[in-house]
Amino acid sequence: MTEKPVRLDICIIAAMTPSGVIGRSGTLPWRMPSDLQRFRHLTLGHSVVMGYKTFAEIIARRGAPLTERINYVVTNHHVDQVRQSGATPLRTLYGGVADTWLNAKEYYIIGGRSLYEEALSRADRMLLTIIEADVVGDVYFPTIDYSQWHLVRETEITRFDPRDEHPSRFKEYERIKR
Repeated sequence: MTEKPVRLDICIIAAMTPSGVIGRSGTLPWRMPSDLQRFRHLTLGHSVVMGYKTFAEIIARRGAPLTERINYVVTNHHVDQVRQSGATPLRTLYGGVADTWLNAKEYYIIGGRSLYEEALSRADRMLLTIIEADVVGDVYFPTIDYSQWHLVRETEITRFDPRDEHPSRFKEYERIKR
């Protein structure tokens, strides 16, 4: 009997300003504890995929990969360091998906820019937090062709956590099936 191929849902999750800023000098250019809580809640128990710079920032802040999630890092140069941290290195975003993620039903692309750009053509969903501020940055989210996406839900967040620096909106998109 032939086994049915596993269908993986690819979900991009990001926070950005209306102008697309997602980073500055290797870190998030805002303090938004409520968004970090939402990120944790959404990704807990799932696989997260990130580039090496995103991984390095997480290690610098937390001292370890994200807990209670399977961490994959796309890198060709830091394979041993990624393994030693407890994360799993991947040579490419989609290389080895069938072998590596057999138990995953959904996985989250969590950054950075080049992984977002590569994932945009194949992602099924996007979960975007729009930080309502004019923030200076040096890394931008790639251009989104919104004609390929349907806005499922939009929620205005008005400083959910008193430590949040800015108001924000949360938007959930699904790819329009063709």
